Amino acid sequence: MRQGRQGQPALDAVLSGTSIHALDSRLTLTDAQEVPSWETPVSGRAVPHGQFPSGLRRRQLEIRLTVHLKAWDAGERGRLYQALCRWAGPGTLSVSWRPGQVLQVDCGYVEGLPSLSAWTKTLTVRLCAHLCPFFLDAEGEVHTELTDDAVFTLTPKGTAGARAEVTVVNQETREMTEVYMETLEGDTRQSFLFLTGLHLRSGVQLDAKYDAFGLLTITAGGQSVLAHRSPDSSDELRLESGREQTVHILPERKSRVEVRIFGLYW
Repeated sequence: MRQGRQGQPALDAVLSGTSIHALDSRLTLTDAQEVPSWETPVSGRAVPHGQFPSGLRRRQLEIRLTVHLKAWDAGERGRLYQALCRWAGPGTLSVSWRPGQVLQVDCGYVEGLPSLSAWTKTLTVRLCAHLCPFFLDAEGEVHTELTDDAVFTLTPKGTAGARAEVTVVNQETREMTEVYMETLEGDTRQSFLFLTGLHLRSGVQLDAKYDAFGLLTITAGGQSVLAHRSPDSSDELRLESGREQTVHILPERKSRVEVRIFGLYW
């Protein structure tokens, strides 16, 4: 539980840019909990975001917010309840007890109904993250080079690993048809993406990044090129936390290469 105490900052939760306190002063956030769910990993290839401590992987992270509703009028109680239900949906969540980190919420709902007779009611808002059940850095660690063979050596700061986003912009007049990306620990490859059959003209930008739900997207000039990914490519560019690793980007032409590292946190 994370209850606000005297002398400490008040609890707050901001979802898709809107603080829960901004909905109405008669809605008060009084408590918050992080509730992870776990399961034993199945055999075969690893799931995209699964970490495997003690033979388990995190399947879901749920944030439970305890909200106290106060309103004398029954109609007002209903209006406040509907406002809270509209707020509790998919989006990017930041919370006061995890500064600098965000959670990609896939779904949410409000547990409980306002009373027709009692002027106060305690409700529970449940916000769930399935696709990426970890908090992650709100701002990534950025590395940039102008080259046709970019090598970045770094130590991710996340406690549950890290993931990489990559931007490649062709700086030559000739088209670029291939881009290879990989993460390594020593000489051991951890993950890779190999894109072929591209037609990246000079100045066209290739982006491998994550959408609002934590899924990898790969676009060139704003158009999806996921179909150009080799069948044996990884689901994402993964890194382990706390150990020195390498991100290697090999574009076919001289390019401006930018890598952004986002730590994942238990």
